[in-house]
Amino acid sequence: MAEPATEPPPAQFAHPTIRLASVLALVVFVPQFGVLTLLVLSAAMLLQRAAAGRHAFDQALQSIWRLRWLLLAIGVLYLGFTPGEPLFPFTERISRQGAVEGARRVLVLVAILLAVHTVLRALGPRQLAAGITQLAAPLRMLGLPVDRFAMRLATALDAVQTVGERTRAARDDAAAGSMVQRAARLIVDVEQASAEAADDLATVPTLPAPAWWAWLLPLAVGAASFALARWAT
Repeated sequence: MAEPATEPPPAQFAHPTIRLASVLALVVFVPQFGVLTLLVLSAAMLLQRAAAGRHAFDQALQSIWRLRWLLLAIGVLYLGFTPGEPLFPFTERISRQGAVEGARRVLVLVAILLAVHTVLRALGPRQLAAGITQLAAPLRMLGLPVDRFAMRLATALDAVQTVGERTRAARDDAAAGSMVQRAARLIVDVEQASAEAADDLATVPTLPAPAWWAWLLPLAVGAASFALARWAT
C-alpha cells in the first residue's frame, strides 16, 4: 500500500485542521445566537466572500438561493404557529414572537451554510480530507475507518458544491440538444467528476501537526461564541 503523500506545511492559523476546528467551535453555538448577532455574523461572512472576489460572492449567494424553499418553509412555520402577541390587529395567528423566532431560525441556517461554504472553498477536497483525518484521528482507537470516512465526506462535499454549477451550465448550453439529452450529459459529467475526485483522493495526504498555539484560535472562537450565546439568552 502506497504511503500517503505529504502536503507542504501550511500557515498555522490557516492549517486545515485549525480551520475545521474553528468552524465547528462556531457552528455548535450558532443555534443559540440572537437575531442581531446572526445578522452581523452573516453579513461579515458575506463581506469576506465579497473580498475574496465576485465569483466567491456569487457562489455564496447561490448556495443560499438553493435553500430558498427550505428557508421559506421554516419562516412560515414559525410565523404562523408560534403563540404570542399578535403582529397584526386583524389576525391572532401571526405573532411577533413567531416573526422573531422564524427570522432567527432562518438566519441560523444561513450563518451555518456560509461558515461551511467558506471553509470548503478555502480548503478544497484534498486538504479537507486531510484536515478531517487529522481532526478525527482519536476515533482510530475505536477501530473506525477514519481515512475512508474522510475521503468519502470530502468527495461528497466537493460534488455538492459543483453540481449546481454543472446543472446551470447544462441548462444554458443551447447546443446540448433536448432536455433529456442535457440531463443525460449532466449525469455522465457528474459521474466522471466524482470518479476523478475519487482517484485524486486515492490516498489522503498527510499534514504536519499544527503548533500547539494554533489551537488558541478555535478555543478563542468557541469562547467568543459561547459568550454571544449566553448574551442572547
